[in-house]
Amino acid sequence: MFDKPRSTGMPDRLSDALYKWRGIAGWPESEALVSACIWTPDAELGGGVGNYRVLFSYPVKDGVQTAKLGINGVNGRSPFRVGDTFTLRYHPKHPARFYYANEMSQMARVGLVAIFLLVGGLAALLVIGLI
Repeated sequence: MFDKPRSTGMPDRLSDALYKWRGIAGWPESEALVSACIWTPDAELGGGVGNYRVLFSYPVKDGVQTAKLGINGVNGRSPFRVGDTFTLRYHPKHPARFYYANEMSQMARVGLVAIFLLVGGLAALLVIGLI
């Protein structure tokens, strides 16, 4: 069973809002299989801080979908090992769109940025009195 984690910060709350708004609770669940977990250090921050790029595949109605996600972390504390599995939800009409805990697919991130730009633009127009 896919358990939705509790929100802890603003990004998590935004993710929760997307979860409800997009109807993710009704998306089918799938068991993802990790094929690689690649560490990339952050050149600006240093100190062992960086990003893990997790490559994985998951079965969908019409075959197998491959995907990746980035998880911030510390070197040596990999969130997954090759062969690990985790449960995610995927969009039934667009299987490349997935949701895993508070990590969003690239498409979900782009949508969230677009919404913020639209709302910010409208707010700016209101402030300067053009609307």
